[in-house]
Amino acid sequence: SYQDLEEFATKDAQRNTTNNDLGIDNKFYKHRLRKRIKKFKGKQAKFSYTKSPEYNDLQLVLKQFAKSKTNPIFVIPPVNAKWMAYTGLSQEKYQQAVKKIRYQ
Repeated sequence: SYQDLEEFATKDAQRNTTNNDLGIDNKFYKHRLRKRIKKFKGKQAKFSYTKSPEYNDLQLVLKQFAKSKTNPIFVIPPVNAKWMAYTGLSQEKYQQAVKKIRYQ
């Protein structure tokens, strides 16, 4: 059931996010972030995710799916709220990017 999956995911996350205050996977934090974490503080405060060359790539993929009559399902995962706060990414800017992706 969904409840069982949610409980499993919650327990797994609790076991594997113990070496940082941001709720990030221990291995990822240790190997990719720990030594560089300070440079990310406030770094996304002025970023705009609504202007990016990747949207052109997405549009090409969508056209190809339409051409082949394929109806894909895209999942836009939520962003870790603690990471958003640490890096300065506003919920409003994130939602603008989500809206743009859905519009395409």
